[in-house]
Amino acid sequence: HHAYYSELARAVLSAFTHANIIGSHLGPIAHPDSVALTADLLLQHERMGWALVTGRCRQDLYVSLRTLPGRHHAGALLRRVLGSEGHAGGHGTMAGGRISVAGLSEEKIEARQKQIVLRLIRILKRKEDAALRPLISPQELDEAFYKFL
Repeated sequence: HHAYYSELARAVLSAFTHANIIGSHLGPIAHPDSVALTADLLLQHERMGWALVTGRCRQDLYVSLRTLPGRHHAGALLRRVLGSEGHAGGHGTMAGGRISVAGLSEEKIEARQKQIVLRLIRILKRKEDAALRPLISPQELDEAFYKFL
């Protein structure tokens, strides 16, 4: 239905990459399952080995982490990324978690989302300050939307 495609568009338009990590912040979502579905979709990118997606539903920020089959344990990694303020579980290639964002301003929620991404990069790539690149450049967006004008 419509909400799914709207969330899907938001996911792709706001997607970012760093090395072989791809991610997206969906913002408000109708159902927590959206973060897992989006992470599965983003992991289809041929150069990516990890996908991290966040989305807000009611008072919680939901987080989904996906990876390719291999020697990684997504659940343990997501627990490290979310730290003591979050709850996470999973196995092998997939993990899900959430943290409460009750009472937080939009700015604080965005800062928390960025912190989650940077923590993942710090653990996987051992880098402190990582540059995130948009999956789709502003020029590509202009070209895509120009067709509708």
